Amino acid sequence: MPLATLADVDMYYESSGDGTPLLVIGGTSQTIDDLQPMIDVLAQRFRVIALENRGAGRTSAPRGRYSIKQMARDTLALMDSLGVERAHVLGISMGGRIALCLALDQPERIGRLALISTSARVANPVLRARLWAGMMLNHARGGTGPHDQPPHAQRAQFWASTLFSCADRLAEITQPAIVVHGRADVVVPLQLGEQMHRGLPDSRLVLLDGGHRIAVDPGDRDAVCAAVVPFLAGTDA
Repeated sequence: MPLATLADVDMYYESSGDGTPLLVIGGTSQTIDDLQPMIDVLAQRFRVIALENRGAGRTSAPRGRYSIKQMARDTLALMDSLGVERAHVLGISMGGRIALCLALDQPERIGRLALISTSARVANPVLRARLWAGMMLNHARGGTGPHDQPPHAQRAQFWASTLFSCADRLAEITQPAIVVHGRADVVVPLQLGEQMHRGLPDSRLVLLDGGHRIAVDPGDRDAVCAAVVPFLAGTDA
């Protein structure tokens, strides 16, 4: 089982394919298994390094608060352990915020960005509170899949994502970016994705008809891959 021993966590990751390194970073509670169909497509063109964030899947789930900056440091430490100097990043939801943080803190190590169902800040607190209640209910019903996430880790990931904001620093991100968003997304409303797109100096926006799960729902997932693969490869100009 591929585990990288970092400062305070053992991070689970999988590497597949050849070519330019591409980090795939999932959202709250997401595991590599959730994203495997997308990874299989991406690995036909890139060396895909998919990881499970602290608190999710087979990665350690320490107690205490998490932050997006902390999870970005985890990602950089994984890159170091694998000898990866520079990589493109595909981030989904919370993973997109990690991608933004990486681009801001270590720009020389990050190439192109694919930002899926994400934003530079979160929606209103009332909506986030309802989302949190729904996540807890889903967990109580056993809806987290084969790699059960401890409630304390789900809470820590959720609030790390909720409290992060880099909306006032988007102009500092010089990497080319593609923003892919569902028009029916109620978790990260479309206007937040559009605001992020407008704030990034070099970005393009692709809108799909789906909701927040466009990276995993089969029809939308194919459309996401069709948009991001040529962009990340630099062949879509």
